[in-house]
Amino acid sequence: MRTTIIWAAHPDDEVLYTGAYVAMCVTRGDRVVLAAVTDGEGSGAKPSSWTVDDLKRVRTAEQRAAWEYLVRTAAVDIRRLGQPDGSVSSSVVQVYASALEKIYAPDVEHYICGHAASAHPDHRAIVAGVRAAAVRVLRFTRAPDETAGGTTYTPTGANLTAVQLAVGAYRAFGQTSVPGEFQALRTIGYVSRAFAQVT
Repeated sequence: MRTTIIWAAHPDDEVLYTGAYVAMCVTRGDRVVLAAVTDGEGSGAKPSSWTVDDLKRVRTAEQRAAWEYLVRTAAVDIRRLGQPDGSVSSSVVQVYASALEKIYAPDVEHYICGHAASAHPDHRAIVAGVRAAAVRVLRFTRAPDETAGGTTYTPTGANLTAVQLAVGAYRAFGQTSVPGEFQALRTIGYVSRAFAQVT
């Protein structure tokens, strides 16, 4: 059985960057694992009445619900790395990537939500860490507003429903924190774009 590991720097990345691809993997029969690198506690969109713990609780609950919709079961495989939002350590990511590669060997693919040229330091740290682990299959994705190139995955039927439900799981906070990215995802028809190599 192929295992597809999705590396998400923050809650909502897995839907915004790879929702259609994850849904397709499930249809194909893959085991799909979410490597949730941070709990998203560093978001500048935090309501003033919320504590950081409130924000973490809401964001991880949204992410779990979204992942359940994408993989279509409550028996989800989410690996929480607990890295600080805004200060992800590439060396910690490297250790986790090496460990996950061994746990799910021999047929493993790693997809990073983002790429090396991303403006966000957490995305760059994850790319550096997974690359340093020298995993065998490594691909990258772009955000919905980055429309050029790559292999596209367009969800239809049950896959489209799964992605739409996953997007809906982010109503409590995610959609208000990055409204432009959620709107871009809807505009392009919930498509995911993957790249074999991004510098």
